[in-house]
Amino acid sequence: IAPAARNLAAGRLDLADYPFKGPVSAILVAAFHLLTAPWGLDLFRTASLVGLVASAFALFFTYRLGLDLWGRRTAVGAVVLVAVNKLFFINAHKAGSDLIFLALALAVVWLSVSAAPTRNRRVLAGVLAGLAFLTRYVGIALPVWTVAAVLLLPGSGERRERLAGAGWFLGGWAVVVLPWLVFSLVQSGSPLSTGNLQNVVQHFHPAGAPDGGFSSLGAVFAHDPVHFVLRYMRGLGEYFVREWEQVLGWAMALLAAGGIVALFAPRPRRRRTVFAGWGLVYLLAVALVFYLARFSLPLVPVYALLGGSLLDRLPRWPALGAVILVGLAVWWQADFARTAVGFYRAEQPLYLQRSLDYLNDQAGRWRDEGRPRVMARKPHAAWYGGMDYVAYPGALNGAADLLAYAAEA
Repeated sequence: IAPAARNLAAGRLDLADYPFKGPVSAILVAAFHLLTAPWGLDLFRTASLVGLVASAFALFFTYRLGLDLWGRRTAVGAVVLVAVNKLFFINAHKAGSDLIFLALALAVVWLSVSAAPTRNRRVLAGVLAGLAFLTRYVGIALPVWTVAAVLLLPGSGERRERLAGAGWFLGGWAVVVLPWLVFSLVQSGSPLSTGNLQNVVQHFHPAGAPDGGFSSLGAVFAHDPVHFVLRYMRGLGEYFVREWEQVLGWAMALLAAGGIVALFAPRPRRRRTVFAGWGLVYLLAVALVFYLARFSLPLVPVYALLGGSLLDRLPRWPALGAVILVGLAVWWQADFARTAVGFYRAEQPLYLQRSLDYLNDQAGRWRDEGRPRVMARKPHAAWYGGMDYVAYPGALNGAADLLAYAAEA
């Protein structure tokens, strides 16, 4: 994000700065840096501040969803559960795009399910969904879910009105997304130039892609449809289990399980069910790639709201029980957060600093031959080492190919 924001501030927009995601995060960091630079904040600290502001918006929309779909106790309980979740806590203090995407996605979901949307709300939801897509491309799940929500939710009028509502949403989405697709087509020859296909291939073919590699998701499927379906279904199970073990912790997981059961008892309410469907659609989309805990961050508010909904089912008089229930969840989740933060504090600076020391030493040795280059998956090391960045190629068939590509680059 930092190299892209730096180039934007200098008036340069280069597709090479966005190998895995769109430009929204870099645009926000560059804009915020106009305000923070006079206070001495560098791009890294500015990006961390953007993430912190986005986390506040994410909590706000979590509260609004809980209040509008269930009640005040659900809203408060969900905010507490999200705020102390270790994944949310850590990413709220990191320079990245995860919290920006989460805030935008929750805003779209709230606009779509909390009340009978007007035309303006539909368009705004489309614009925000477009921004979410240009933050992380897995945001393609938002228009899929939102169009389904428009057609399924009550109070949206007759069929013609619902189709019009979906059209207004998609129009707002297209206004944001199409300029980027055109820009990508002009610069690269593809309307969506992204390295995320590598993540899909790594998930479905961890031993390596076949000769020639793949040019699209359809090609990955067509290579061996049976293997694709079986690996995808196994991946869904892996995601689900790992989320509950590594992201939620068993305290929040038990609350979420109870909330899922309560969602259908005694009978489901359509708005709540459609909201829960957002979590399912996102899970189906993200399961196309290998598992990383932070990929599950958009599901944390979904689980928190479902778990927090149990609070509104308690009788009014045992307030002490609600306090104990939330208190236990907070205590358990805070312990997870403490452990995770301790890991990052103890381990991450060590290997990062060693890498940077090595890179700076190599840079000093080779300065007389021109500006050094670092080939990596992402530009972090080159940025911190003051070097030029060269991306890994999309597919390699061994060390000889890697050396040949490096020599040419």
